[in-house]
Amino acid sequence: MATDMLQKAFTVLSLFTADRTNVGVVEASELLGRPASTVSRWLAAMEHAGLLDRDVRTGRYRLGLRLIGFGEIARRSTFVHNLALPALHELAAETRETSSLGILVGSEAFDAEVVESPHLVRIVAYPGRRYPLHPTSVGKALLAWLDTDQVKRLLPKRLQRYTAATKTDFEEFLRDLERARKVGYAVAWREWSEDSCGVAAPIRDSSGRVMCVLSISAPVSRVAEADLPWLGKVVVRSADRVSEAVRSGGKEADDT
Repeated sequence: MATDMLQKAFTVLSLFTADRTNVGVVEASELLGRPASTVSRWLAAMEHAGLLDRDVRTGRYRLGLRLIGFGEIARRSTFVHNLALPALHELAAETRETSSLGILVGSEAFDAEVVESPHLVRIVAYPGRRYPLHPTSVGKALLAWLDTDQVKRLLPKRLQRYTAATKTDFEEFLRDLERARKVGYAVAWREWSEDSCGVAAPIRDSSGRVMCVLSISAPVSRVAEADLPWLGKVVVRSADRVSEAVRSGGKEADDT
């Protein structure tokens, strides 16, 4: 019984995405393929539990503040987060640019943690930010070590163009991922916005699977394209250290 209730709640929560921040009963019913009366009861029960909020004007539901609080606790208490946070501070201090810990959530990249650049002019980033995979260094690093079929499943059929530099041809994008595998880090140069660039490198578990990535992002008004290889080496060095700490159960991090 409890498992069934949890499954229903998870099914409803999965409706909410960066592009769908609220849903109505009829819309949720159609998306879930369930009778509206059933879905209405589910939504009302989740509102009562504090998992959802209901707009009294429109009757539509959105994620509740209680969930946001739980998400913040989970984000800050994860094992990898605790190991990566010192590396993020070191990256931001060494490069003086914004560093972040990126993970894959559904078919988007998600910033689990951010340490901002000390410069007044910097890339806007914050924990909880979601963004597309194909025009960003974080997204590329999350995809580069997956097989082609997995990459296809995660990307939309048509890659959206954000700038003139965005890779919208799938084969060209795959070549970008191949370059990332060869050098150990992914690069995005003016692909998501005209004045931004980034480099990202993977953090791996004991099996070699990419769990998340460390990245540096900066405005191109301050960072030249020729600087990217140096930034890539810095990020790889930090990501490798965190990977080693993950594989050793955090012992290295405790000893430092």
